[in-house]
Amino acid sequence: MRILDAYAHALPRRYLERVDGLLADSRASDRVRAYHPFLSQTPALAGLPERWRDLEGVEDYRQILVLGIPPVEELGPPSLCRELAQLANDELGQLVAAHPDRFAGFAAGLPLNDVEASLEELDRAVETLGALGIQVYSNVGGRPLDDPSYQPVFARVAELGRAIWLHPARATTSADYETEASSRFGLWWALGWPFETSLAMARLVHSGLFDRHPELPVVAHHGGAMIPFFSERLEPLDAELASAAAGGSFVDRFRAFYADTIIGTPAALRCSIDFFGVDRVLFGTDMPFGGPGVVHEAIATLNALELPEADRAKIFHANAERVLLRASG
Repeated sequence: MRILDAYAHALPRRYLERVDGLLADSRASDRVRAYHPFLSQTPALAGLPERWRDLEGVEDYRQILVLGIPPVEELGPPSLCRELAQLANDELGQLVAAHPDRFAGFAAGLPLNDVEASLEELDRAVETLGALGIQVYSNVGGRPLDDPSYQPVFARVAELGRAIWLHPARATTSADYETEASSRFGLWWALGWPFETSLAMARLVHSGLFDRHPELPVVAHHGGAMIPFFSERLEPLDAELASAAAGGSFVDRFRAFYADTIIGTPAALRCSIDFFGVDRVLFGTDMPFGGPGVVHEAIATLNALELPEADRAKIFHANAERVLLRASG
Protein backbone atom coordinates (compact mmCIF):
# COMPACT_ATOMS: atom_id res chain seq x y z
CA MET A 1 0.00 0.00 0.00
CA ARG A 2 1.38 3.38 -0.99
CA ILE A 3 1.62 5.78 1.99
CA LEU A 4 1.74 9.56 1.97
CA ASP A 5 2.41 10.99 5.41
CA ALA A 6 0.58 14.34 5.40
CA TYR A 7 1.92 15.62 8.73
CA ALA A 8 5.63 14.96 9.38
CA HIS A 9 7.77 17.51 11.20
CA ALA A 10 11.23 18.78 10.36
CA LEU A 11 13.50 21.58 11.52
CA PRO A 12 16.21 21.84 8.86
CA ARG A 13 19.75 22.04 10.13
CA ARG A 14 20.64 25.72 9.73
CA TYR A 15 17.19 26.83 10.85
CA LEU A 16 17.36 24.53 13.88
CA GLU A 17 20.74 25.94 14.87
CA ARG A 18 19.35 29.48 14.76
CA VAL A 19 16.25 28.54 16.75
CA ASP A 20 18.25 26.53 19.28
CA GLY A 21 20.43 29.55 19.97
CA LEU A 22 17.42 31.81 20.41
CA LEU A 23 15.69 29.44 22.85
CA ALA A 24 18.85 28.91 24.87
CA ASP A 25 19.28 32.65 25.32
CA SER A 26 18.30 33.79 28.81
CA ARG A 27 16.61 36.81 27.24
CA ALA A 28 14.08 34.62 25.44
CA SER A 29 10.55 34.60 26.81
CA ASP A 30 9.47 31.81 29.12
CA ARG A 31 6.81 30.90 26.56
CA VAL A 32 9.25 30.03 23.77
CA ARG A 33 11.94 28.59 26.05
CA ALA A 34 9.42 25.94 27.12
CA TYR A 35 9.71 24.43 23.65
CA HIS A 36 13.47 23.88 23.90
CA PRO A 37 13.39 20.26 25.16
CA PHE A 38 11.35 19.22 22.13
CA LEU A 39 14.22 20.35 19.91
CA SER A 40 17.15 18.94 21.85
CA GLN A 41 15.55 15.54 22.52
CA THR A 42 14.47 14.82 18.94
CA PRO A 43 17.55 14.34 16.70
CA ALA A 44 15.54 13.18 13.67
CA LEU A 45 14.02 16.66 13.39
CA ALA A 46 17.11 17.75 11.48
CA GLY A 47 19.17 14.58 11.13
CA LEU A 48 18.47 12.69 7.92
CA PRO A 49 20.40 9.56 8.95
CA GLU A 50 18.28 9.37 12.12
CA ARG A 51 15.13 9.90 10.06
CA TRP A 52 16.02 7.20 7.55
CA ARG A 53 16.84 4.80 10.40
CA ASP A 54 13.43 5.39 11.97
CA LEU A 55 11.79 4.57 8.63
CA GLU A 56 13.51 1.24 8.07
CA GLY A 57 11.00 -1.39 7.02
CA VAL A 58 8.42 1.12 5.77
CA GLU A 59 7.95 0.66 2.02
CA ASP A 60 6.54 3.02 -0.63
CA TYR A 61 6.29 5.89 1.84
CA ARG A 62 6.82 9.65 1.45
CA GLN A 63 6.33 12.61 3.78
CA ILE A 64 4.97 16.11 3.52
CA LEU A 65 7.18 18.23 5.76
CA VAL A 66 5.99 20.92 8.15
CA LEU A 67 7.97 22.85 10.71
CA GLY A 68 7.82 21.84 14.36
CA ILE A 69 7.37 24.13 17.33
CA PRO A 70 8.00 26.87 18.25
CA PRO A 71 5.92 29.06 15.94
CA VAL A 72 8.12 31.22 13.74
CA GLU A 73 6.32 34.41 14.79
CA GLU A 74 7.18 33.87 18.46
CA LEU A 75 10.94 33.86 17.93
CA GLY A 76 11.51 37.61 17.93
CA PRO A 77 10.65 40.88 16.22
CA PRO A 78 9.08 40.85 12.75
CA SER A 79 12.32 41.47 10.87
CA LEU A 80 14.01 38.46 12.52
CA CYS A 81 10.96 36.23 12.04
CA ARG A 82 10.83 37.10 8.36
CA GLU A 83 14.48 36.11 7.98
CA LEU A 84 13.90 32.85 9.88
CA ALA A 85 10.85 31.95 7.78
CA GLN A 86 12.82 32.49 4.60
CA LEU A 87 15.66 30.34 5.90
CA ALA A 88 13.31 27.54 6.98
CA ASN A 89 11.40 27.52 3.70
CA ASP A 90 14.55 27.59 1.60
CA GLU A 91 15.86 24.56 3.48
CA LEU A 92 12.56 22.68 3.34
CA GLY A 93 12.40 23.27 -0.39
CA GLN A 94 15.97 22.00 -0.76
CA LEU A 95 15.15 18.83 1.18
CA VAL A 96 12.17 18.08 -1.07
CA ALA A 97 14.20 18.75 -4.21
CA ALA A 98 17.11 16.59 -3.01
CA HIS A 99 14.98 13.64 -1.82
CA PRO A 100 11.82 13.40 -3.98
CA ASP A 101 11.60 9.68 -3.21
CA ARG A 102 11.30 10.53 0.51
CA PHE A 103 9.50 13.88 0.55
CA ALA A 104 6.42 14.76 -1.50
CA GLY A 105 6.42 18.45 -0.58
CA PHE A 106 6.33 20.91 2.29
CA ALA A 107 4.15 23.51 4.00
CA ALA A 108 5.79 26.90 4.39
CA GLY A 109 6.28 28.69 7.69
CA LEU A 110 5.23 32.34 7.87
CA PRO A 111 6.18 35.28 10.13
CA LEU A 112 2.59 35.99 11.12
CA ASN A 113 3.58 38.82 13.43
CA ASP A 114 3.89 40.75 10.14
CA VAL A 115 0.99 40.07 7.78
CA GLU A 116 2.48 41.93 4.82
CA ALA A 117 5.73 40.00 5.16
CA SER A 118 3.70 36.80 5.46
CA LEU A 119 1.90 37.49 2.19
CA GLU A 120 5.19 38.14 0.45
CA GLU A 121 6.77 34.99 1.87
CA LEU A 122 3.68 32.95 1.01
CA ASP A 123 3.94 33.98 -2.64
CA ARG A 124 7.68 33.34 -2.72
CA ALA A 125 7.38 29.94 -1.05
CA VAL A 126 4.64 28.76 -3.41
CA GLU A 127 5.79 30.30 -6.69
CA THR A 128 9.57 29.90 -6.27
CA LEU A 129 9.98 26.94 -3.92
CA GLY A 130 6.84 24.94 -4.77
CA ALA A 131 5.28 24.93 -1.28
CA LEU A 132 2.01 23.04 -1.00
CA GLY A 133 0.60 25.64 1.37
CA ILE A 134 1.35 26.99 4.82
CA GLN A 135 1.31 25.90 8.43
CA VAL A 136 -0.37 28.18 10.96
CA TYR A 137 -0.66 27.79 14.70
CA SER A 138 -3.80 27.95 16.79
CA ASN A 139 -2.99 31.48 17.91
CA VAL A 140 -0.47 34.12 16.90
CA GLY A 141 1.26 35.14 20.11
CA GLY A 142 -2.08 34.96 21.91
CA ARG A 143 -4.16 36.55 19.13
CA PRO A 144 -6.89 34.31 17.62
CA LEU A 145 -6.73 33.22 14.00
CA ASP A 146 -10.15 34.69 13.26
CA ASP A 147 -8.74 38.17 13.88
CA PRO A 148 -9.54 40.11 10.68
CA SER A 149 -5.88 41.00 10.18
CA TYR A 150 -5.11 37.40 9.17
CA GLN A 151 -7.92 37.04 6.64
CA PRO A 152 -5.77 38.24 3.70
CA VAL A 153 -3.44 35.31 4.36
CA PHE A 154 -6.27 32.77 4.24
CA ALA A 155 -7.68 34.44 1.15
CA ARG A 156 -4.33 34.31 -0.64
CA VAL A 157 -3.84 30.62 0.15
CA ALA A 158 -7.30 29.93 -1.27
CA GLU A 159 -6.55 32.01 -4.36
CA LEU A 160 -3.36 30.04 -4.94
CA GLY A 161 -5.24 26.75 -4.60
CA ARG A 162 -3.06 25.57 -1.74
CA ALA A 163 -3.73 24.16 1.74
CA ILE A 164 -3.34 25.13 5.39
CA TRP A 165 -1.97 22.90 8.13
CA LEU A 166 -3.32 23.86 11.58
CA HIS A 167 -1.06 23.09 14.57
CA PRO A 168 -1.63 23.91 18.25
CA ALA A 169 0.48 26.44 20.13
CA ARG A 170 0.41 26.54 23.92
CA ALA A 171 3.23 26.63 26.46
CA THR A 172 3.84 26.14 30.16
CA THR A 173 3.05 29.82 30.68
CA SER A 174 -0.62 28.99 30.02
CA ALA A 175 -1.52 28.06 33.59
CA ASP A 176 -4.04 25.32 34.27
CA TYR A 177 -5.57 27.30 37.14
CA GLU A 178 -5.80 31.00 37.92
CA THR A 179 -4.02 30.53 41.25
CA GLU A 180 -0.91 29.10 39.56
CA ALA A 181 1.76 30.76 37.46
CA SER A 182 2.29 27.96 34.95
CA SER A 183 0.99 24.62 33.74
CA ARG A 184 2.21 21.50 35.51
CA PHE A 185 2.92 17.86 34.67
CA GLY A 186 3.11 18.46 30.91
CA LEU A 187 -0.63 19.11 30.73
CA TRP A 188 -0.02 22.27 28.68
CA TRP A 189 0.62 20.06 25.64
CA ALA A 190 -0.97 16.70 26.53
CA LEU A 191 -4.43 18.21 27.10
CA GLY A 192 -3.83 21.87 26.26
CA TRP A 193 -2.93 21.31 22.63
CA PRO A 194 -6.14 19.45 21.69
CA PHE A 195 -8.11 22.23 23.40
CA GLU A 196 -6.14 24.91 21.53
CA THR A 197 -6.77 23.25 18.18
CA SER A 198 -10.47 22.78 18.91
CA LEU A 199 -10.85 26.39 19.99
CA ALA A 200 -9.13 27.64 16.83
CA MET A 201 -11.30 25.39 14.66
CA ALA A 202 -14.46 26.71 16.32
CA ARG A 203 -13.44 30.33 15.92
CA LEU A 204 -12.55 29.81 12.25
CA VAL A 205 -15.90 28.14 11.59
CA HIS A 206 -17.78 30.88 13.41
CA SER A 207 -15.86 33.55 11.47
CA GLY A 208 -17.28 32.22 8.21
CA LEU A 209 -13.95 31.01 6.82
CA PHE A 210 -15.54 28.22 4.81
CA ASP A 211 -18.37 30.45 3.62
CA ARG A 212 -15.76 32.71 2.05
CA HIS A 213 -13.46 29.93 0.89
CA PRO A 214 -15.44 26.69 0.58
CA GLU A 215 -12.67 24.89 -1.33
CA LEU A 216 -9.85 25.82 1.08
CA PRO A 217 -8.35 22.66 2.63
CA VAL A 218 -7.48 23.10 6.32
CA VAL A 219 -5.83 20.06 7.93
CA ALA A 220 -6.52 19.94 11.66
CA HIS A 221 -3.83 18.23 13.72
CA HIS A 222 -4.40 15.34 16.14
CA GLY A 223 -7.42 13.86 14.40
CA GLY A 224 -9.44 17.05 14.61
CA ALA A 225 -8.63 17.30 18.32
CA MET A 226 -11.68 17.34 20.63
CA ILE A 227 -14.30 18.10 17.99
CA PRO A 228 -15.29 14.53 16.98
CA PHE A 229 -15.65 13.48 20.61
CA PHE A 230 -17.57 16.50 21.90
CA SER A 231 -19.56 17.51 18.83
CA GLU A 232 -22.88 17.12 20.66
CA ARG A 233 -21.80 19.80 23.14
CA LEU A 234 -21.54 22.23 20.24
CA GLU A 235 -25.10 21.68 19.04
CA PRO A 236 -26.64 24.32 21.36
CA LEU A 237 -24.49 26.89 19.55
CA ASP A 238 -26.29 26.28 16.25
CA ALA A 239 -28.86 28.99 16.93
CA GLU A 240 -26.15 31.54 17.71
CA LEU A 241 -24.32 30.73 14.50
CA ALA A 242 -27.50 30.99 12.46
CA SER A 243 -28.07 34.51 13.72
CA ALA A 244 -24.43 35.56 13.43
CA ALA A 245 -23.50 34.12 10.05
CA ALA A 246 -25.15 32.50 7.06
CA GLY A 247 -27.16 29.94 8.97
CA GLY A 248 -26.86 26.16 8.94
CA SER A 249 -25.58 23.68 11.46
CA PHE A 250 -22.56 24.78 13.48
CA VAL A 251 -21.52 21.16 14.01
CA ASP A 252 -21.80 20.24 10.34
CA ARG A 253 -19.50 23.10 9.41
CA PHE A 254 -16.62 21.42 11.21
CA ARG A 255 -16.80 18.71 8.57
CA ALA A 256 -15.25 21.21 6.16
CA PHE A 257 -11.92 20.50 7.89
CA TYR A 258 -9.62 17.64 7.04
CA ALA A 259 -8.14 15.67 9.94
CA ASP A 260 -4.93 13.70 10.24
CA THR A 261 -4.67 10.30 11.94
CA ILE A 262 -2.42 11.47 14.80
CA ILE A 263 -4.97 10.58 17.44
CA GLY A 264 -3.64 7.56 19.35
CA THR A 265 -5.84 4.51 19.69
CA PRO A 266 -7.89 2.73 17.02
CA ALA A 267 -11.09 3.69 18.87
CA ALA A 268 -10.17 7.39 18.81
CA LEU A 269 -9.24 7.18 15.13
CA ARG A 270 -12.56 5.46 14.37
CA CYS A 271 -14.39 8.34 16.06
CA SER A 272 -12.51 10.86 13.93
CA ILE A 273 -13.23 8.97 10.70
CA ASP A 274 -16.91 8.62 11.62
CA PHE A 275 -17.19 12.37 12.21
CA PHE A 276 -15.23 13.80 9.27
CA GLY A 277 -15.87 10.97 6.81
CA VAL A 278 -13.35 8.71 5.15
CA ASP A 279 -12.76 11.20 2.32
CA ARG A 280 -11.51 13.90 4.71
CA VAL A 281 -9.02 11.97 6.83
CA LEU A 282 -5.33 12.02 5.89
CA PHE A 283 -2.68 9.66 7.19
CA GLY A 284 -0.18 11.49 9.41
CA THR A 285 2.38 10.45 11.97
CA ASP A 286 3.77 13.57 13.73
CA MET A 287 7.21 12.10 13.05
CA PRO A 288 9.71 12.33 14.65
CA PHE A 289 7.74 13.23 17.77
CA GLY A 290 6.60 10.10 19.52
CA GLY A 291 9.89 8.23 19.15
CA PRO A 292 11.59 5.99 16.60
CA GLY A 293 8.60 3.67 16.16
CA VAL A 294 5.97 6.34 15.58
CA VAL A 295 5.47 5.67 11.86
CA HIS A 296 5.12 1.92 12.36
CA GLU A 297 2.67 2.54 15.20
CA ALA A 298 0.56 4.92 13.10
CA ILE A 299 0.34 2.36 10.29
CA ALA A 300 -0.64 -0.37 12.77
CA THR A 301 -3.32 1.84 14.34
CA LEU A 302 -5.00 2.45 10.99
CA ASN A 303 -4.70 -1.18 9.94
CA ALA A 304 -6.28 -2.28 13.23
CA LEU A 305 -9.57 -0.75 12.11
CA GLU A 306 -9.87 -3.36 9.34
CA LEU A 307 -11.36 -0.85 6.92
CA PRO A 308 -12.32 -1.82 3.38
CA GLU A 309 -9.31 -1.72 1.08
CA ALA A 310 -10.66 1.27 -0.84
CA ASP A 311 -11.11 3.27 2.39
CA ARG A 312 -7.62 2.38 3.61
CA ALA A 313 -6.18 3.55 0.29
CA LYS A 314 -8.01 6.87 0.61
CA ILE A 315 -6.60 7.54 4.06
CA PHE A 316 -3.10 6.18 3.41
CA HIS A 317 -2.49 8.20 0.25
CA ALA A 318 -5.36 9.03 -2.11
CA ASN A 319 -7.00 11.81 -0.05
CA ALA A 320 -3.70 13.64 0.46
CA GLU A 321 -2.79 13.26 -3.20
CA ARG A 322 -6.15 14.68 -4.24
CA VAL A 323 -6.28 17.51 -1.72
CA LEU A 324 -2.68 18.51 -0.95
CA LEU A 325 -0.84 17.69 -4.17
CA ARG A 326 -3.58 18.97 -6.46
CA ALA A 327 -1.73 22.15 -7.45
CA SER A 328 1.76 20.67 -7.57
CA GLY A 329 1.30 18.20 -10.38
